[in-house]
Amino acid sequence: RISCFVSLYRPPPLPPPPPPPQPRALPALLARQLPKERRAPSRPKAPTVSRTSCASISLSWEAPSSYGWGITEYRIFLAYGTSPLVLATTTRIPQVEVTGLVASSTYRFAVQAVGPAGES
Repeated sequence: RISCFVSLYRPPPLPPPPPPPQPRALPALLARQLPKERRAPSRPKAPTVSRTSCASISLSWEAPSSYGWGITEYRIFLAYGTSPLVLATTTRIPQVEVTGLVASSTYRFAVQAVGPAGES
């Protein structure tokens, strides 16, 4: 008989980022030539569990705002019991399956978004 227990770490919510400063009125031609301000992606919300087994878990999350710069990858961090979070895997889409888990163990997961302007 195999028993499984998987818990999902949900980090405390962060306050929303401050709104971007309002741009000054510029002539249309000049405004088209200015580059966008680079901003790191917002922090993804806590992942949700879509499927579990004794050795794996499938996680998904809502893609955060990238402020028009896109997200190059998501980093999925894993902690076993009370150990610190370590990088488990990366993906380019907002879902992942983490394998190699041990039955009857407690795991915590966190997701970080990475874009050209930095990480969440």
